[in-house]
Amino acid sequence: MKAILYTGVILIISMMVSSCMTDNTPPVVVESILGEWKVVDAYRNKRQTKLLNKAVVTITDTTFMTDIPPNNGPVRYAYHANEISLLNDSKISYKVHSLQNDTMVLLTELQDFEFKLILAKQIDSDEK
Repeated sequence: MKAILYTGVILIISMMVSSCMTDNTPPVVVESILGEWKVVDAYRNKRQTKLLNKAVVTITDTTFMTDIPPNNGPVRYAYHANEISLLNDSKISYKVHSLQNDTMVLLTELQDFEFKLILAKQIDSDEK
């Protein structure tokens, strides 16, 4: 009887822990990520790096372009569940971690390094 009770308790605890570890990032619609974005802060393997500051990311309804290496010019992309997957041989993807007003946080892995990019949306002169 005790074995069944312990097994039940362990099962309940493991379900509670796994539900706490799920990704609770709210969905971001693709229309809100379109535009030109400039890197204002960047982290490589959780350490701040200034090398990517002022890098530009441009997202249209069909293409993703950045001057962050390896940059290949405009690349078609797919967007699903907050993830931008480049449709070329690079297999690079960017996760939209958060989007608030004019600030977007992207997570990616480049050349075996984890990157967190904090970007500010650039305002067109037509929109002012």
